[in-house]
Amino acid sequence: MSSTGAEEAFDERTTIVVAGGLAARQWELHLSAGAIASGRRAWVTPPVVAYGNWIERLWQSSAEPRPSPLGTAQAFALWRRIVADSAEGAQLLGERGAARWAAEAFELCCDWDVDLDRESARANESDFRAFLGWRRRYLATLGKNDWIDRAQIAGVLADIDSLPPQHLILADLDDPTPRQRALFARLEERGWRIERRSAPESSAVRRRASLADARDELRMAVAWARRRIAAAPAARIALIVPALDERRAELERALEEPLAVASAREDAAVPLWYGGRGLAESPRVGAALDALSLGTESAGFETLSRWLRSPFFAEPGEQSARAALERELRRDVLAQLPFSVAYRETELPALLRGAAPRAAACLAAALRETQRIERTTPSSWALAWQHALARLEWSGASDLDDSLRWQAALDAFSRLTPILGEIGQGDALAELRRALEPPAPAPLPVRGIHVLERVADVGPGYDAAWLTGFTDQAWPEPARSNPLLPRALQRRHDMPWSTPQDARQRASRSLEQLCRRVTTVVASWPARVYDFEAEPSPVLHDWRDLDTAEIALAERRAAARRRETVADRAPAVPGTQLHGGARVLNLQARCPLRSFCEYRLDARPLDRVVIGVNGRLRGMATHRALELLLADLPARDQFAAKLREVGAAAGRALGELFGEARGPLRALFALEAERLESALARFIALEQSRAPFRVAAVERKVRIAVAGFELQVRIDRIDELGDGSLAILDYKTSERVTTKDWFRDRPRDVQVPLYASHAAERVSAAAIAAVTADTEYRGFWPDGAFPDKPARLSEYDWPAQLVRWRSQIEALVREHAAGDTRVFLDDCEEAQGAYAPLTRIDEQLALARGSLEGW
Repeated sequence: MSSTGAEEAFDERTTIVVAGGLAARQWELHLSAGAIASGRRAWVTPPVVAYGNWIERLWQSSAEPRPSPLGTAQAFALWRRIVADSAEGAQLLGERGAARWAAEAFELCCDWDVDLDRESARANESDFRAFLGWRRRYLATLGKNDWIDRAQIAGVLADIDSLPPQHLILADLDDPTPRQRALFARLEERGWRIERRSAPESSAVRRRASLADARDELRMAVAWARRRIAAAPAARIALIVPALDERRAELERALEEPLAVASAREDAAVPLWYGGRGLAESPRVGAALDALSLGTESAGFETLSRWLRSPFFAEPGEQSARAALERELRRDVLAQLPFSVAYRETELPALLRGAAPRAAACLAAALRETQRIERTTPSSWALAWQHALARLEWSGASDLDDSLRWQAALDAFSRLTPILGEIGQGDALAELRRALEPPAPAPLPVRGIHVLERVADVGPGYDAAWLTGFTDQAWPEPARSNPLLPRALQRRHDMPWSTPQDARQRASRSLEQLCRRVTTVVASWPARVYDFEAEPSPVLHDWRDLDTAEIALAERRAAARRRETVADRAPAVPGTQLHGGARVLNLQARCPLRSFCEYRLDARPLDRVVIGVNGRLRGMATHRALELLLADLPARDQFAAKLREVGAAAGRALGELFGEARGPLRALFALEAERLESALARFIALEQSRAPFRVAAVERKVRIAVAGFELQVRIDRIDELGDGSLAILDYKTSERVTTKDWFRDRPRDVQVPLYASHAAERVSAAAIAAVTADTEYRGFWPDGAFPDKPARLSEYDWPAQLVRWRSQIEALVREHAAGDTRVFLDDCEEAQGAYAPLTRIDEQLALARGSLEGW
């Protein structure tokens, strides 16, 4: 096999055929290397075509009528339809995986010349039997519609004598399938000149490296590649990252770190290529898909939420109002309903019109475009969607390229019309999403880092390669036979990857081919994968170790040079009003920075929508029911009569909470009513076991002056005890009922201590009342006032405890008012999660723990 050099001349009738689209682009770069290096602005290279595209072009080049070849998406859609409509498909959780296996099995059998008409399934080969049935229906559909699968074309071309001879170069097609070998042999018999070529060979220096974990491994590989490119700007480096789609964000972060070398090119951008992204990942296109999904019965609050928060629709001046409405809706019971139900049966349309009238009108017009259609063809859906997006005043795709890709995806979806016939909107949108999944072929940069997924993806023209994830579990790659074909059949026909021996041989050949193409190969592995220690691949046993210490030291020095300390102290609270009530002090005790973010910056995470009534709403319903039940401020002896009012109070409280959603959510309403009535009844019964008392106030709002500042708090309940003193009660509806947070050095639940220590009247009891399945009291009270034992106050008596609370609360108020933004290591989780980008807690922890590497 000869080598194809970068400066070789080709005649105009030459075509270079390679394995796939990525290989075609790599070979184009390789063939153009000489012209690029010499500074030429234009040059001629022969067409470099992927094998699948080449045979399809050859098939369609004839003037004779021939069956129309199905595109990849069309063929896959037909397989899915056949699998879904079969008896076997009815037993599957989904047809997509089985359809993909069936398509792969069909292609394998075509490429390896397996005559499936002579094969039959044994009694224990139910999967093979299902596949044979699906194949028969697939072939019948192809024949009925005068279609042909791309996998069949090579076999038919071999029998056609009218193909004009050409000059063909097979580049890197070192392991052709039996059908490919037969086709090339027949073409040579008919006068075709066919050459087999490969890239120029070299002998690579082989190194291995063990890194702490997968993240450290990727960062080190990127740093190594960037240092090589800084030293040789024209270099092209291959970086092999398995499961690339899952690690794109991590890879991009590693590339954003400044280059750790001191040179004039230190801040120069390094070109990075890791394949294109599917158009569905575009924010604008994703927003369009979400908006169209509002017309389906399956759309929930999450879909409405994304549309409300999207900046790509209707009047920009309403964006803040739409976002504010979304924030309120996610806190409401309406978020439990499917969008279509909420839109038809509740006040949701009125809420939309009140908050954002222009957007509401656009949404109503768009829904009219699609909701009158129950089922139609893909081409008709595509037209209806374009009308709906126009009604929504969608801003369109990001740029001209994305606009063309969006239209191409709609066209590809429309071409499924003869395959799928009439379908519902949900199925139609699923098909459109599939059409948007394949990444667009992005041009390969001449220099820089090319991130690939497989060792076999490394084509000609690379200077070096780093292979990540080379553990003994990952390499050699394991066998991966098709699950629908019997293993005996795959072994009999020597199908690829069908046996461990074949898998080892193929893995060995691809690694050796790589080592003959580049000057340096580094293979690395993480010392730990999740919680398990990892071992290197056995193929690395005789490779020499790479000195990563020098790279790591340079990175640490660069990080130290980049680190900058800026004193940016928070200002003091203006005025004398502290917003947030008792919660601002609860947070101040745990995490001053979180308290500052929530109540000084007004930055709060959005409530998470969960299935069913969440804890906050249950708490609201319980508090409201008790407020209604005890509004007449009864004495203990009147509580027995209150048992008869429990049902009405629970129903009214939940009715206020559910609003118009009560009808659609009647089952959930009934469950919550039963739960709340039961909890209230147990609590009222428990109240009767207390010493004599009278309810003095429920849900009282009070203003309390502390350290020169004023706080407004709401007290759940105040009781007057038999001796005239007061008891402060705080209702709890969660499973965690404790008073330990009252007695810490920094009290974390200050609502009761705040009022108890600052009340004008004498307070002798402070209690938490658990209104749950297990009703109980926790807190401090005079002996006999409550049925349970009071908490022990350790070294403090009750008057001293009140003084201590006053002092602790005043300290918390002063801290918050002064702009305190500390983070305590023991409670750092308060600054994590949604707050991490704002608090930079991960960076602060790294500095606090002395781990400066990487920041």
